[in-house]
Amino acid sequence: MAVTGWFTEDFTLAELKTPRAKEWLPQVRVTNTAFDGRFEIPRGRTIGVYPETKHPTYFASIGRALEEPLVAVLRRNRLTHRNDPVFLQSFETANLRRLDRMTDFTTP
Repeated sequence: MAVTGWFTEDFTLAELKTPRAKEWLPQVRVTNTAFDGRFEIPRGRTIGVYPETKHPTYFASIGRALEEPLVAVLRRNRLTHRNDPVFLQSFETANLRRLDRMTDFTTP
């Protein structure tokens, strides 16, 4: 079965950073739509991050393992310790075990 479409590896980092925040329930929170498209990533206050590694085995197979780059970004932003507001998610447990060895997060 052929897999078609656009995938993260088809884009540059600059292209991946172009999406902006948008109210996803405009019929319910009408006034929030005034902010649609204005913000890239919230800054200036404590914001939790919840990255999910998608298909880590596949990316490792094409030479683009996700763990090192993810941890590098977390380190650059000083988000690698037990009390930091970070929740790592993956549907592959081997990937989570590698990330657990690379960080000091508390496991639930």
